[in-house]
Amino acid sequence: MSLYNMYENIPEASILEMVETEIESDESEEPAIFALDEEYLKKIVELYTEDTSETDSISTDDNDDLISELCSEDIIIEQKESKILTRCVIVNKIDGFRTLWQLCGVWQIDGESIIEADGILEQLGICSYHFNHDQKNLHDPGFKKTKNTGQSILHRKRCLFCGKLFYFFTRGLGCEKHSWNIIGKNIQVVCNGQVNCSALESYDSVCKRHNEVKSPRYVCCNCYEREEGHLHIKPGRGRAMLSCIEKGYHREDIKKSFHLLTQWFLNVAKNENFEYQKNILTAILPQIIPFFNLPQPTTNTSQHINCNHNIPNYFVLKIIMKINKIPIDFQEKESDEKEYEEIGQKMGQELWKSSKHLKKNKNNLQNPESLSSYIGAFPRPLITFFESMLTSILENKTAESNRKQHSPLKKMDLQKVNTLLSLLVSSLVNFAFPYSNLWLPSVLASLC
Repeated sequence: MSLYNMYENIPEASILEMVETEIESDESEEPAIFALDEEYLKKIVELYTEDTSETDSISTDDNDDLISELCSEDIIIEQKESKILTRCVIVNKIDGFRTLWQLCGVWQIDGESIIEADGILEQLGICSYHFNHDQKNLHDPGFKKTKNTGQSILHRKRCLFCGKLFYFFTRGLGCEKHSWNIIGKNIQVVCNGQVNCSALESYDSVCKRHNEVKSPRYVCCNCYEREEGHLHIKPGRGRAMLSCIEKGYHREDIKKSFHLLTQWFLNVAKNENFEYQKNILTAILPQIIPFFNLPQPTTNTSQHINCNHNIPNYFVLKIIMKINKIPIDFQEKESDEKEYEEIGQKMGQELWKSSKHLKKNKNNLQNPESLSSYIGAFPRPLITFFESMLTSILENKTAESNRKQHSPLKKMDLQKVNTLLSLLVSSLVNFAFPYSNLWLPSVLASLC
């Protein structure tokens, strides 16, 4: 069970029946122009679905309906020994080894395992890896002794971002090292997401660590990663444990923070409250006007402008926006749709105007010496666009596959990118210029 489908729409234990809704989609007829290449298209489908058993099992819960009308609750786990333990109920579970209440950190729990336990929560088990990781890596030595196992609590809260219900375990009210208070609101993310990730860091009184967290706003593992947080992944034998800073995962956070602030400024500009707008400009302009006088960015800017270089992280800023219900997501989506439409139109025009380029490279397109020479004969803008898109997809698929425990780390197969790239570009060019006699469509057609 993968991280993305493990925590989908967890129902209350009292719910006995689930209603499945079948969504039927009408099949539309293919345009007549594709009928001539039906055999070719079948071959493309076969090649696209070949050898993807390990990475294509990944699924997301983005299209699932939210659980409706379920309230949050906290369940105390009794300190009882049990000889019958369930499989590990933690994310990336391995096997049953210890009871859940022996943990001392904050962990997201598999809702299906809770239902299977049928109210006997002392039977919930955890694997040896998560038990040792919780004791040795996530918390300081002796931390467990300060926690009473009688305070083991199973919480059920809605995620601040996706709004879905999730179960998570705490020893007492949160974790003094990994529980936070942001602009006066208690925020909880699993301890495993804060080992080597700097998404949550103290910033003045805006974001600070907070013990004894009551009624926290919870961020589920899926949304935490979606919003640029990073869960700890076991590096494997002989591999060094690197932070996400060392891996360069937060390199674009400052740019993303500017995008968030831009959306907020647009939201303020649409506000009808003149005094509200005036107060914001009064507070902000004196701080940014010195930057207007700089002709260009310099390496010694700090010598001219006295400023505090400690800034809130992107994830903290995103939480602040979410808590205050600033509608940045909708505006970003609306802007993206227009941008993608323009990109699509531009790429369509580039393809249509490439007939001279295709004629010039006719020999390599019809009788190439290699796959590389075949791909290189196509218009460069078309190749660059789809190559970057396919590479990005494969990077994400490879990273997700490497999250699996006890499996060797896979390397990205660039040959697969070239294969898919040749198929995709050939299909588009063959659609635009059906009499170009391209090499790949001809080969595939001959195999039918």
